[in-house]
Amino acid sequence: MASLTVNSSTSANAVVNIDPAAATGARTVSLTTGSEVATLANGFTVTAGTPVLLSANPNSGQQGQHLSVALAGQFTSWVQATTTASFGAGVTVASLTVTSLTSATAILNIDIAAATGPRTITLTTGTEVETLTNGFTVAAGTPVLLSPNPNSGQQGRPLQVSGQE
Repeated sequence: MASLTVNSSTSANAVVNIDPAAATGARTVSLTTGSEVATLANGFTVTAGTPVLLSANPNSGQQGQHLSVALAGQFTSWVQATTTASFGAGVTVASLTVTSLTSATAILNIDIAAATGPRTITLTTGTEVETLTNGFTVAAGTPVLLSPNPNSGQQGRPLQVSGQE
């Protein structure tokens, strides 16, 4: 119990912190004052927490990049081969490995032409859906020099260079 405020001989307010790992179900509530004990069976019920996608690490990637992203949730029920992940258009989830009810790793392939900017991450397990708004950002890719053509030439001659962003 975090705190107890006695308002009168017949009233009190209790602030209780519920552990995230607490078992769900009914609890008996008791209040003791001196030798007097007041008890209420099934006076309080611990219910399951709301599933939430907490984080993605790393939370950004570049156009054209292939990377691994660790996902963390709370009160989720992720299941290998059942849970799916989405990072929006232009980002392909090549694989999703669920390591526990609340953690998974996504292998991403970001298209070279994927729009830059923030994305909402969505994980779905049956009817359970968690989203993390602006949870992942696609950044501009690093320019790459592909090939000069020709690869040699005389002084004073033009040279064509091709690249990729």
